[in-house]
Amino acid sequence: MSFSDLILVGVNHSTCPLDVREAIAFSPEQASEALSELITEGLLKEAIILSTCNRTELYAVGVAHEILISRFAALKMISVQTVESHVYRHSGLSACEHIFRVASGLDSMVLGETQIIGQLKTAHRIAEGVEAVGAVLRTTLQLSYSIAKVIRAKTQVGSNVVSLPSVSLKVARQIFGDLDLIKVSFVGAGEMIRLCAEYFAGSTNAKLFFANRTHEKARELAREFGGEGYGIDSLREQIERADVLISCTSSQTPIIGKPLLEHCLRGRRNRPVLLIDLAVPRDVDKDVAKLRDVFLYTIDDLGEIVRQGQANREIAAKEASKYISDGLLKLEAEFAKRQVSPTIKAFRDFGEKIAEEESANAIRLLAQGKSPEQAIQVLSRSITKKFMHQPSHVINSAEEKSKEDLAEALRTLYRLHT
Repeated sequence: MSFSDLILVGVNHSTCPLDVREAIAFSPEQASEALSELITEGLLKEAIILSTCNRTELYAVGVAHEILISRFAALKMISVQTVESHVYRHSGLSACEHIFRVASGLDSMVLGETQIIGQLKTAHRIAEGVEAVGAVLRTTLQLSYSIAKVIRAKTQVGSNVVSLPSVSLKVARQIFGDLDLIKVSFVGAGEMIRLCAEYFAGSTNAKLFFANRTHEKARELAREFGGEGYGIDSLREQIERADVLISCTSSQTPIIGKPLLEHCLRGRRNRPVLLIDLAVPRDVDKDVAKLRDVFLYTIDDLGEIVRQGQANREIAAKEASKYISDGLLKLEAEFAKRQVSPTIKAFRDFGEKIAEEESANAIRLLAQGKSPEQAIQVLSRSITKKFMHQPSHVINSAEEKSKEDLAEALRTLYRLHT
């Protein structure tokens, strides 16, 4: 197997609306189960599922695009037509290039963002856990991590990143002006919530609240950022008290629906609430946006604001493409080396076996009383004869065209001049 056997199918923020991305998303547990199923049934030789807020991609070895798309749809119980209408396909070097761009943040909604590298490594680790990763994906991904590191160090593609957390803060300022007197509730305890909390804690004096399914994780965030931590059962209280509520959980269904919010709004006396939903699948039912005094921003809404602010990094992204190209050349060289290494090893073993056999024969001659000169002459002639016999026989027995090709190969290998 080589990189030419690598394929990928996927959807992202550029090709697929949020409604469909929700249906296609995998939680870590779902990804692990799906990979285990695909490998066990023998459909794929290697596979990884990368599923984030902005993309879901399947990387695989040893299968056709059509089969992978069909299984993709079956795993999520949606129609093949739905997947095909939004999916992109890559294979061979094109697939490798795409993975390099993803790892480097060049294919992200937020150009140059660094979260994706951690998400890719997590997806890699999950796949390793169910023995779904082999030489092709492992080599490609390890190189992608190195390329991402070089791009961040040598280009400006990640400088002054207009991130989703920074845009969340910007939207809150547009609605409330001075943020020092507002209350902000964070629902969830993942990396995105942590980043948002860093922005609000570092830029405002707002009062912060944290709610999570695991109460202790909420308390940890509260201790870190100077707020209060609660369990997820406090969600109603979080909505009632918050001016800004930022949610990003792994729930597969909305945790904030229209009836719940209507109930909470009755006690707010027309006080507006900003809901920022960074989860995929969404945490907030889309019908909530119809309610009075509610401002709802999804991850795609924020992504549009992000895109407006990243034009200055497009030049840096072009510069980064040079390192992607260098990486592809390295990958080609690596797999070319892997393809011939078994033959080189077999050739070495062949030579060593002749040397061992003839050395043993020379030792026997010495034991029989032959002179060292005679033993060395027999040794050298025997090694030469055995080493030359098989190539000479194959060339002489070959058809005319193959004979010349083999002879040319021999001249090249041993730099013969006739």
